[in-house]
Amino acid sequence: MATTLLILLLLAIYHFVYESIIMPMCRLEFRYTLFENRDKLIKLKAEGVISDEVFNIVYYYINSAINRLPYLRLSLYAQARKEFGENPLLRKKIDERMAVVMECGNEDVVRIMDNVSGVIYNAFVGSFGAMLIYILPIFIVVWVIKYIFSIAWGSRKLIQNSVLLPEKEFEKMVCMG
Repeated sequence: MATTLLILLLLAIYHFVYESIIMPMCRLEFRYTLFENRDKLIKLKAEGVISDEVFNIVYYYINSAINRLPYLRLSLYAQARKEFGENPLLRKKIDERMAVVMECGNEDVVRIMDNVSGVIYNAFVGSFGAMLIYILPIFIVVWVIKYIFSIAWGSRKLIQNSVLLPEKEFEKMVCMG
């Protein structure tokens, strides 16, 4: 009983530290990276290198990423997947926006979009890092079971081959073992 309480206490401390200290610091770093990319975009616009349409789309994308960093969770992924699957009009609108950006012909804009996408992905993966300690034992158990079954499957073929051995080779193998 005391061990169970100790484990629960350690899990609570881990969860608290991760959600209250580590992830806010990571999100702050992500925000700074997004601000840096937004500044690069504004510089491109000031130089007259990109059109108003491309600028507005990418600027909105970056600002939305900044505002939505805390909400990038597994539940949002599930909801977005459902929405995009059920709403082809929404998917078409997003595809059109992405096409405008990708067809602008400016490598810096594409690089900014890639950087922002990377930050969004890292924030998403980091958001369920606290669950990692709960999921890790499940993955270990699955891996062990898979390993055991692979041994069993491999031994099936090995045993089958040993039964097919001629009598003299079989006796040599048994006597040596």
